[in-house]
Amino acid sequence: MVALSLAKHWLRIDWDIEDELIEFLLTSADSHLITSGCRIPEMEEKEYGTYQRGVLMLVSHWYNNRTGVDDMNDILSKPLTYGIQDVILKLKDYSIGGESVG
Repeated sequence: MVALSLAKHWLRIDWDIEDELIEFLLTSADSHLITSGCRIPEMEEKEYGTYQRGVLMLVSHWYNNRTGVDDMNDILSKPLTYGIQDVILKLKDYSIGGESVG
């Protein structure tokens, strides 16, 4: 899981009052990637940076947009959708029964 300190640095936060919220968002982002079919790489794997970027993108979006949708037909979340789609496609687990497909 992405470290709280990295998430706070990414968000440019130097106070501790929202640590619990940020930890919740980190856990939620991790779950979001898993339920999207992503394999969470180990820290030593080259894909770990992509995983971290995906988690941080989600956390940043959710932290800065605390409502479900915006007033402009959800146009603010579209750039996130494209960015996170790229991360999910790169981390997607295409194996069947432990064997790689493709």
